Amino acid sequence: MATIDVFHHNVSAESDFGYSQAIRSGELIHVSGQLSLDEAGAFLHADDFAAQLQQTHANTDKVLD
Repeated sequence: MATIDVFHHNVSAESDFGYSQAIRSGELIHVSGQLSLDEAGAFLHADDFAAQLQQTHANTDKVLD
């Protein structure tokens, strides 16, 4: 049986709604939808799509690291 690891940013929405940023099952990694959230779970760059995208990519990189 494969080992399952769950990855969180430890923001309140994860515990409030029961989701994870990513789940690794064996050699497979399932990454969930990402948002432009900071470490505290606050939404960043409401009026700047390019900045939201940059933050979203940074969050995805953090999950995959």
